[in-house]
This record gives sequence, structure tokens and C-alpha cells, in this order.
Amino acid sequence: SAKSCGVSGPRDKEASGALNADLPKAVGSLGQETKKHLGLLMLELDMDVAEELNKKQKKRISRKRNRISFSASLPDDVCGVFAGSLCAVKYSTNPFLDMRESILEMIQYVGVTNWKDIEELVYCYIALNSSEIHESIRDAFLSLASTRMS
Repeated sequence: SAKSCGVSGPRDKEASGALNADLPKAVGSLGQETKKHLGLLMLELDMDVAEELNKKQKKRISRKRNRISFSASLPDDVCGVFAGSLCAVKYSTNPFLDMRESILEMIQYVGVTNWKDIEELVYCYIALNSSEIHESIRDAFLSLASTRMS
């Protein structure tokens, strides 16, 4: 299992908020061993301390406790068709397939038609991910390129 970052097209804040709202429920349903395996850090508040806080502080802490946020930023020098895109962080048990699917979605979503845009997309994926994922990224791009050339 590895953490990988992908690029996704521009999204509205409402859709992004819905994703963030569902994430804590999904993480909460995971077993303890799975959470540990995924490297998720679960924070719990000491209820005795929370009781001592005033009402406003309790509300703020509750909101923070129920929100898990993953984010990544595109490199500053991305200025082509992907410059306005958002990054999505995903834990993957199969980085090759997940990268391939993400790359294909971006190519179709943006309507990539030239090699310069493909190079920029490769750059985004490489810059966003650790070196342990780079081989999966390379293989995913090559797989798509060989499919399109056939």
C-alpha cells in the first residue's frame, strides 16, 4: 500500500466539501489494523480537557476532530492546461492501476491532444509523488501510450 497523488480537474467547493464530509465516516469504518497499515493518524481528545473548555472552543475542536484533510500542491512552474487543476491524495494498494485510471481521466477531462500537454502531466505526477511511485507512473503512461499508438 502506498500513498500517491494525482491531478484532478477543477472542482467546485460544494463537491470538495462533500468529499471532506464523507472521509471521516469512511476512515471511522476502517479497522484499527487497516488504519495503522495506511499510516493514518487518528487523534482523540481527552474528554476531561474538553469539558473544561468553553462552548465556543468545544465547537471548534469538534469540527477539527471530525475533519481529515489531505492536500498537495502542483509545482509553481505548471502553466499549461493543468495549471488550474486540483491535486487529490489517495492511498492505493495498486498504484499502477490507480495512476493509469487517473491519467486517463485527466487526458479525457482536459481534452489533451498534443505531446507538450502529456509531458506536463507526466511532470505533475512525478513532482507530486515520492520516488517509490515513479516506476508505477512511468509504466502507467507507457501503457496508455502503447494503447493509443496501436
